[in-house]
Amino acid sequence: MDKTVLLAHFLGVNWNKYRQLLSVFSSLDEAWEANPASFRHTGWKPKAIEEFFNWKKTLDEEQLQSVLDQNDIWTIPVDDPAYPEILKQVYDPALCLFGRGNLPPGPAVAVVGSRKCTTYGRLIAEQLVSELAGAGVVIVSGLAFGIDSIAHTTTLTAKGKTIAVLGGGIDDGTLHPHAHTHLAHEIISSGGAVISEYPPHTQPNTFTFPLRNRIIAGLSSVTLVVEAGEHSGALITASYALDNNRDVFAVPHPITSFTGKGANLLLKSGAHIALSADDILIALGLPTTCTSTNRELKLSKQEKQLLEIIKQEPRTIDEIVRVSGLQSSQVGSILSYMEVSGLVLNKGGTLWPAH
Repeated sequence: MDKTVLLAHFLGVNWNKYRQLLSVFSSLDEAWEANPASFRHTGWKPKAIEEFFNWKKTLDEEQLQSVLDQNDIWTIPVDDPAYPEILKQVYDPALCLFGRGNLPPGPAVAVVGSRKCTTYGRLIAEQLVSELAGAGVVIVSGLAFGIDSIAHTTTLTAKGKTIAVLGGGIDDGTLHPHAHTHLAHEIISSGGAVISEYPPHTQPNTFTFPLRNRIIAGLSSVTLVVEAGEHSGALITASYALDNNRDVFAVPHPITSFTGKGANLLLKSGAHIALSADDILIALGLPTTCTSTNRELKLSKQEKQLLEIIKQEPRTIDEIVRVSGLQSSQVGSILSYMEVSGLVLNKGGTLWPAH
């Protein structure tokens, strides 16, 4: 088994420790045959050295390979030509990728957001992802509940390709959240991939989840934050993207929105505003395909109902609620989505058709 892959099975080793090894040894093969005394020159702490050599004594390469084979898991070490070049460019890439399925080629966009998303967040995610995936963009996310899973399922519906990056093992027994095992299988069977920097049977924890966000951002030319609270993990992904000079887009939210505060803060700090998929396609250098007419064709029954009401006569939200017979909260979410999509304009509290 490749020594980088073996090293990735030792969870005490990260990218920095890997670089420290290569600063002393000419190759990992040489490091593998070295004694503990030689490791003292690497900068590894004595405890880490002791843990590594104790782990190495009990290592069963055949057993590790058997686990990979049983779960149809491939490995791509960082020094392999097949390793994604875009991920290799970041400061701390994954030492090794463990994956199932196929890494799809093409420009990629990370789509992240709240696990407890609102109706507005869901509608926006579905609209933007559907158009991006339809334009051939690979969608990268984390398989979590909320915006992540919406990004994956919407991509599959649009017959696109998607990559799920996990914070633990990708074998069915460990895959988290377990409720999304079927979704993971759909991603794989549809030409996408489920990947992680962690070997099989590694349980995710509060440390590994934030770390995996750097891989989500690292695989993507653009990171899109659909909906995020002030302390959302999606902001960690955005931070990794910015640290590696990648474009960050955010969807605007009402200033009273608790779940959109993080996205609004990103916009205040200079992130690009995402009003349509076109904004992101332009940043990727791809042809724009989204028009207001196309968006209207994709509206739900209730969305079309509200648009027709507004086209008949510009109205306030209260008037639209009264005429439509829908709940005010539902009308508010739908109108916010339609406004961001460029279908309606809000002029002093009165909604007008955009065209």
